[in-house]
Amino acid sequence: MNALDGRCTLDLMRIAACAVLLTLGVGCSQSAAPTAPTRAACETNRTADVLVVNRSPAGLTYDLTIDGTPRGAVLPGQTVGPFVLAAETMHVFGVRGTTTQQTASIQRTFAVCAISTLIVEDTP
Repeated sequence: MNALDGRCTLDLMRIAACAVLLTLGVGCSQSAAPTAPTRAACETNRTADVLVVNRSPAGLTYDLTIDGTPRGAVLPGQTVGPFVLAAETMHVFGVRGTTTQQTASIQRTFAVCAISTLIVEDTP
C-alpha cells in the first residue's frame, strides 16, 4: 500500500460519510460555515394574515372595504382572504349590506405573523 492508496481510502470514507449524512438530511461540504436561521416572511415584512367570514343568519351579502379600499362582496357562509396586512397598525374594516345598505365599521390591530379571523354577522 502506498501513500496514494491511503489517501484514496480516506476519500472513499469521506464520500461514504457524506452519503450517510445526506440520507439523514444533513449536508456535507468543504467548509462548515454556519447559516443564519431563516425568518418567516411575516416576520421580515411585519405582516399578519386576516380572513373575513360572513356568518349572516339572515343570509345577507356584505360589501367589504379594508382601510377604504374595496375588497369585494362576502357571500353568506363565505370566507375571504387571507388579506396580508401591516401588523401593529390599526386597520378599519367596513361592511355594508348589499340589500340593506346598513354599514358598520370594525377597527383592529394585528400582531406580527398573526392569522386572524373577523366574523361578520347580522342580528335577525
